[in-house]
Amino acid sequence: MNQDKFKTLLLEKGVNLQYILTENFVKSIKREFVDKDPEVILDIGSRDLEQSIELRYSFPNSRIIAFEPNPNQHKLCLERSKLFDIDFIGCAISDEENTVDFWVVDFNEGGSSLLKPIDVPWSTNISTKTSVPCRRIDNVLRELNIDKVDCAWIDVQGLELKALMGFGSYLKDVKVIQTEASPNPYYEGHVDMNDLQRFLIENDFELDFIPARCHPYKEGDLMCIKKGYYHNFTSLANKVYNNTKKLNRIRTSNVLVIGKCHNTEYLKRYFENSIIYNIEDLNFKDETSIDESLEQFNVYFDIILDVSSKDYWDQIRLIRNSTRHLSVGGILIIENILNEYLERYAFDIWEYRHNEYFFEENFEDNSLVLVRNNLKYGKNWIKSRNSFN
Repeated sequence: MNQDKFKTLLLEKGVNLQYILTENFVKSIKREFVDKDPEVILDIGSRDLEQSIELRYSFPNSRIIAFEPNPNQHKLCLERSKLFDIDFIGCAISDEENTVDFWVVDFNEGGSSLLKPIDVPWSTNISTKTSVPCRRIDNVLRELNIDKVDCAWIDVQGLELKALMGFGSYLKDVKVIQTEASPNPYYEGHVDMNDLQRFLIENDFELDFIPARCHPYKEGDLMCIKKGYYHNFTSLANKVYNNTKKLNRIRTSNVLVIGKCHNTEYLKRYFENSIIYNIEDLNFKDETSIDESLEQFNVYFDIILDVSSKDYWDQIRLIRNSTRHLSVGGILIIENILNEYLERYAFDIWEYRHNEYFFEENFEDNSLVLVRNNLKYGKNWIKSRNSFN
């Protein structure tokens, strides 16, 4: 279904699609997946399928699976699921397989939960207890013959951690999650926000908490992005680059990746106002070719990342020929370094041009970091030979 027909159908069915809730989620997904739709998106705690419909509009080729336990909403959800090609399952999601109590909240049905309410905002604080089936996501997905999930929108009113625990091994493939988090409980047994964040960090997600406007309990959305291919690189580069910005000029940063650049948008997420350059094939054995390849862009690079060379002397030649193409304070990161080479690096580079660089010999995954030095900036970055400020 094309988007024009989709809009017409929305109007006919009285669905007012405004991206009120999923806008940031959609932007994050598009940043991570660039020019393709995720294969599987979950909408857990869907209420009336409105967010599933928003996601269908943005990702027409994705399989969207929605879950909602509230029996009062099932008729509407089923009707909409057929119209907009969404899989709907009428159950709660947690870390168990059982029949459980469910509290339907009056006036604000979106505040209904498996947890007994204490004081649900924008409701009458009158609730009715009923029983609903409860499933683990991993069991449901296996029954549907789904191998992996790409993204998940989770709105389960205080039970976020248990819902995530129910993913089991499927969580390792999820790239983008948006869920709610509250520093102050308003249900009995409301998950502690610190516990939720700790679990996500332990499962390799980077987190951004976005407080909601005027929420009495300071609740907000927790955007969770899986650490990617360049995480080690960006983690280090940010330490240097953020310190540089305070002392150096505010301008566009030039980032060069040598080797396969899997996702330039992913890198741009880490560097504000940056331009990403890429050289996939470089003749490391010819020093003139290295120099000409870097010179073609006619810029000074703030960061050069080599993810392709593995030969020791290829890497030495790259280091020697990168000198004139790095800005003052620019950094060069060489990955794929064998442990036995680390001591030789220090000797060979120091002998070549001992006053040009500081060294970070043992970062993550055998990366060597060289920072082009001058007295004005260098002394503010490095307290000792092996530590950044």
